Amino acid sequence: MMPADACPATEASCWAPLRPVENAAATLFLFPYAGGSAQSFLRWIEHLPPQWSVLGLQMPGRGTRWSEAPLRHVEDALAELVAQQAHHLDRPALFWGHSLGGILAYEAARHWRQVARAGRQALDIQALVVSACVAPRYWPGQRGNSVVISGRQDLVNALRRYGDTFLHMIEDEELLDFVLPTVQADFEVVESYVYPGPAQLDVPILVFHGEEDQTVDARKASDWREETQADCQLRGFAGGHFFFVEHEAEVVEALAAFLSTQRR
Repeated sequence: MMPADACPATEASCWAPLRPVENAAATLFLFPYAGGSAQSFLRWIEHLPPQWSVLGLQMPGRGTRWSEAPLRHVEDALAELVAQQAHHLDRPALFWGHSLGGILAYEAARHWRQVARAGRQALDIQALVVSACVAPRYWPGQRGNSVVISGRQDLVNALRRYGDTFLHMIEDEELLDFVLPTVQADFEVVESYVYPGPAQLDVPILVFHGEEDQTVDARKASDWREETQADCQLRGFAGGHFFFVEHEAEVVEALAAFLSTQRR
């Protein structure tokens, strides 16, 4: 979806070192949901294998980059994250993304497979894990299922669709005003995504979904199998869109177990 040498100017690295490990066996890249940040995954660290180095995606407008203007188009987000990801692909890599992060992780995997097939860089991407994310062919940008966030009430309505996780935010008008520009921009990133057709990846895919998630149809999630020539597994958890918040240890342990079996 982007030229291999695309590299927009940025003020800070978009890959936050959540747990650097010297001589790590693998690097786990975490791609957050719309409105999320690298810090969304800090509680995961204690559950992950100690030999993994962990990096979290920190896009402009949040976390340590809160003063930067958020990106509003998927091409800009992908160009930045892959340009800076290149420096961290010197060992086996594992990608995990939740919701919007699932699409970004998928397109990053597509990009690096194209780079590897062209012989421009030797890479070892060992698995892609997508969570609360329907297969890319169903994404709103090409299906007319638009969610437009033009003000506070639109944001409140969107947050309510995702269950009780954001109740504290909905009840805090000052917090809503603070996060509105970033969430608004992330929804524009979602809307700008155009599915380019199956990636024909050769990496295994693990799909997590919440069994009570009203925004992700399990059948549409299962269609991730069409994106890889390798194994694709579907795993459900009790809960809604943010099931991993309620079942943190269980989700991370399942993630670690799957990724460990895929290590080559």
